[in-house]
Amino acid sequence: MFYVDTHFVDNADVKMLYIMKGYGLVGEYDYVWQAKDRVCFSESYLARLIATLETGPDVAIGMYPHKRWNADRAYNQLVYYDPAEFYRDYGFYTTNWEMLCFNVNTLIKGTEWGKYEEAYRDNDRSPFFRYTWLFERLAGLSDSRMVFCPYEGEDLYVSANATSGWWDEIYSIWIDKWVAANYDLPSVYDPSGFPRCIASRNIMHC
Repeated sequence: MFYVDTHFVDNADVKMLYIMKGYGLVGEYDYVWQAKDRVCFSESYLARLIATLETGPDVAIGMYPHKRWNADRAYNQLVYYDPAEFYRDYGFYTTNWEMLCFNVNTLIKGTEWGKYEEAYRDNDRSPFFRYTWLFERLAGLSDSRMVFCPYEGEDLYVSANATSGWWDEIYSIWIDKWVAANYDLPSVYDPSGFPRCIASRNIMHC
């Protein structure tokens, strides 16, 4: 693992863009895991995560299962081969800055970063770059594999000093930009139940 300091960049999504393009990285990597420095994980969870990554998924996502918006559902499916199915179960949680790993060879190296840089020149407060990028890339793969690597409550430590800079914009983000980001995704993510799912997620977060 390698730490990259991006405190000189004010916008969180632009920080992601820097790292995705290789800023501050030394050497070659199999995965990129962008996490805020306010969080850390237990040694046992990191061991499980590394074992998961060694199987070569395109994406690995981790979270505490009981905090899911659909926590009433069993989470016995740990591996997904259909991006749309993964999107319906965990799409929203890919906006989380705690545990999400991207395969460098299958996802990052094939990205045309210019389109995202252009978007930020036009509107540098669009907070769903990583989300839209991920699902656009997954839709373009001929085959994909996404893995859910759950952790328990005691596996995650979040600093008591953690704060969010988004509170003044929370309604604009989760009502306007979140909905727009989803409807801008490729048509593979547009099942008949899509509007209902988005509405339920917005209600939860407003």
